Amino acid sequence: MKTVHLPAKQFEKNNLTESFLHPGLLWKEWRQHRYLFILFLLLILQPLAFPVLLQVLGLMPNMSVPGLNPWIMAVKNFIEDGGSSMGIAVVLLAAYMVAGERGKSLNFLVSTPVNRRQILAAKWVTGSLTILLSMILLFAFMSTIHALYPTDIVMNQILTWAGRTTAALLCLFSLALLSASLCTGVLYSAALTVFFLALPVMAYIIIMFPATKYALLSSYQITQISHWLSYFNIINIMNEGWKGAGITPTLALTITLLLMASLLFLLLAVRAFENNPLERSGEVLLRGNFKEIGRWIIVCLLAPLYAVKLADSVSWFIIYTILLTIGIYLGLGLLWRGMAWLGLSKQSDI
Repeated sequence: MKTVHLPAKQFEKNNLTESFLHPGLLWKEWRQHRYLFILFLLLILQPLAFPVLLQVLGLMPNMSVPGLNPWIMAVKNFIEDGGSSMGIAVVLLAAYMVAGERGKSLNFLVSTPVNRRQILAAKWVTGSLTILLSMILLFAFMSTIHALYPTDIVMNQILTWAGRTTAALLCLFSLALLSASLCTGVLYSAALTVFFLALPVMAYIIIMFPATKYALLSSYQITQISHWLSYFNIINIMNEGWKGAGITPTLALTITLLLMASLLFLLLAVRAFENNPLERSGEVLLRGNFKEIGRWIIVCLLAPLYAVKLADSVSWFIIYTILLTIGIYLGLGLLWRGMAWLGLSKQSDI
């Protein structure tokens, strides 16, 4: 029988039709990162360690005294203040699963018949399942405390928090995977994720200052902008504590937007992971000039803020913004060239 050789482009199209998931890769991720997953669960559940320790040591306080029940305090403190610690754990999990493997097992994987889409999908699935398992354990614990103390812990509030936080963590994990697909190291990946998380706050500041000073927007419009930008602040969503009770249109919209954003970040991460080289010595980003990108970010943040301080009208604000954009951009270029001349940085990176 005559062997038919498919053209390269046709072979790539057939690869696109393959399954997004590879069972062997899922098992590999579990075997390789099982201790990392266990550590992640311990980090997520660590606020519960104190009441458990008191119970084991027999040092539980008098439950009849209001406000001294450590189980209720653990649940309330975790829901009101646990978002930041959970977010840090999720970001580090994604960074270690992708950027932490660069130069190690990841280089071997891309040389095997599996494609990069399946590699990243396996990491996303195993990481997401770990997040879901941690939330199930937390929900089971909180439900138990509710059953024991129904007047102190309300189930509708637990459901609200659990749904909102689960969607936020999945979204944050996808965003962290995107960052890890763009950067060369764990710390750089985590820092890029923090930058992405801070974008809504920076956007609000840049909009609010000129809009307030020059009366471009009413207080109601500024409040609405702040409200809509809050949907992009993942950590703030997790730290909303007991806000809301039960399934409301606002909660349903929040969860829907977070899940849609999670899917979008995953698709962008896959695209970046497929197109970027695994190794790029001496660079923070796997594509593009990090210093040039960073220079424009600094310019876009500082120019309008300083222009607001200097200008007394909208027209002068525009003029000052243009002048400051040019000045800050050139100033940073001269600064970095001076640092390169002094041997403090690489000139080739500028």
